[in-house]
Amino acid sequence: MDQHITLSPDLQKLLKLPDCSLLALPKPKKAELRLPSGAKLSAFSDISKGIPTDCSMSFSLVLQLAPMLASIECLVKVLALLDPLIKIMGALTNPPSLPGPEVIEKFGKAAVEVMKCVVSFSPQGGLLAFVKDIILLITRFLNCFIGQLETIIGMLSGLAIQMQAAEAAGNDELQRILQCARDNGMNSADHLQGAIAPVMNLVSLVEPLLSIAGIPLEVPAIVPGTDLDGMRETLQTLKDVVGTLEQIAEGIPV
Repeated sequence: MDQHITLSPDLQKLLKLPDCSLLALPKPKKAELRLPSGAKLSAFSDISKGIPTDCSMSFSLVLQLAPMLASIECLVKVLALLDPLIKIMGALTNPPSLPGPEVIEKFGKAAVEVMKCVVSFSPQGGLLAFVKDIILLITRFLNCFIGQLETIIGMLSGLAIQMQAAEAAGNDELQRILQCARDNGMNSADHLQGAIAPVMNLVSLVEPLLSIAGIPLEVPAIVPGTDLDGMRETLQTLKDVVGTLEQIAEGIPV
């Protein structure tokens, strides 16, 4: 015999499925920043952290904007210098139209600001401190790679010994499991060694600044190793590079 239970209106309201609009995921929105040059900065969507929100997209733009503004500070000062300079040069090519005193004053103030940039990029200015900080940052990055590569080499070395023991014992199942672990370890090593290249590119970008400061730097080429011996060579080369960079940083008197 069927029995019907009457629910109160309030309880029925609670059990009612919500409208789809309440469960709908937000549609992706573009977050862009227009630059004076006509180019645009676009926000990156980090899908590893879930669905992007307005806050995360805005934060992405802020992270890009801060270093960009820092890098163009001197450029903005040069642009401020060009306006009165063009007027002065125009007056010099047309003698009757001499520039007014306000143009000369504007040029003088702009020139003082530009000279600050010129001095800052000299060894007597802030160049040495900047180069030293970059070198120390690169060494910290490389030390992270060294630590991880040492861990992978140690794991692969241990697996090689275990595989030899399993082969001697005729344990095919254990050999298969160890081979799988070795393959995964080699893949991890490949990814790690591939990630070293962008960091080494930073070293090449620092070389012109070092030459301005009169500091010689020779960095050996790093070729990723395809086996344990090759990985050990890569590891030693990285340690040599870090040692060289640390010596250079210690020799910079700032």
